[in-house]
Amino acid sequence: MKYLKNNLLIILIFTFLLSFITYKTLDYKQEYELSFKSEQSYYSEKCSNTTNISERETEICKQWQLSLEEMEKPDFFETLSNIISSKISILDSICILFLVIPSLFLINQIFKDQVLINMLTRESYSKFLRKLFTKVYRYIWLFPTLLIIFIGLLLSFTKLNLSIDVFSSNDNPILFLICYVLNSLIVSGIYLNIALISLRYKHNYVVSCITSFIVYLALVLFFQIGIDYVLIQNTLEIDGLVGLFTMTGIFDVNTWRELSILPILLINISLYIILSLGVYLIYKNKEKLIIDCEKNNKEEV
Repeated sequence: MKYLKNNLLIILIFTFLLSFITYKTLDYKQEYELSFKSEQSYYSEKCSNTTNISERETEICKQWQLSLEEMEKPDFFETLSNIISSKISILDSICILFLVIPSLFLINQIFKDQVLINMLTRESYSKFLRKLFTKVYRYIWLFPTLLIIFIGLLLSFTKLNLSIDVFSSNDNPILFLICYVLNSLIVSGIYLNIALISLRYKHNYVVSCITSFIVYLALVLFFQIGIDYVLIQNTLEIDGLVGLFTMTGIFDVNTWRELSILPILLINISLYIILSLGVYLIYKNKEKLIIDCEKNNKEEV
C-alpha cells in the first residue's frame, strides 16, 4: 500500500501512456486489416472467373494475388513510421512533461532552507546531491520501457524484414531498434537534466515544471531553426546534413528523414553530456544554493 501511494503518479502516467499507445496501434491495425480485406474483396470480384478474361488480365490477376499475399502482414518499419507520424506524433511534443511532472513531484520541498540545512548537518553535500539526482532520475526508465512494449506490440502483427535498409538510411534493422531504445534513454536524460537546471533556480514545483518545458521548447527552436534551417540549409547549404541537427523526440527519431540513426544518437549523447556538465557547474557551490533557498523563504514571507 505504501509503495502504491508513493508511486501513484508515475503508475497513472505509465498506464495512460501505455493505454494511449496500445489503442492507437490497435486502431492502425484495424484500419490496415479493413483496407486489406477491401483489396482482397475487389480482387476476388475481378479475378474469380479466369475463363472469360484475356491473357493480359490473367497476368495482372496473378501479380495482384502475389501483391495481396505480400500485404497480408504489414511491414514492421513502415508500420512504425505510419503510426508515429499519424497516430502518436503529439506525444513527442509533450513527452518531457510526462517525465518531469512525476520526477520533480515534492522535490521542491527539499529546497526549503531549514529542510536543506537540516539535511546538510546530517550528511555531506556530495551525498545530498547524489540523493537529489537519484530522486529526479528515478523514472528515466519510463519511455524506454514504453518503447520496448510498443515494438513488441508491432512485432505481434507485422513482419520484420532483416534484409532491408531502414528508411533508406543503410541502418541495420536490429541495430536501428537497439539505438532507437537507447536514444529514448538518452533523450529522457536530456529532459531530466533540463528539469534539474530549472529546479536549481525555480524551487517551486509548478514553476520548475513549466520552466523545464519552456527551456525544452527553446532548445527545439534553437536546433530546428537556428542550426538546421539557418545554418545547415541556408548558410552552409549541406543537403546531407539537413534534419540531422533537428532535436528529435522519444518516438520520432528517423521515421521521415533518410538519415542513419547513429549520428542522431551521437548528437543526443553530446547534448546530454553538455547538459550534465551544466548541472554539475550550477550545483557545485553549496553555499550559493543555501543562500538562494534562504531568499526563497524571504520572498514567501
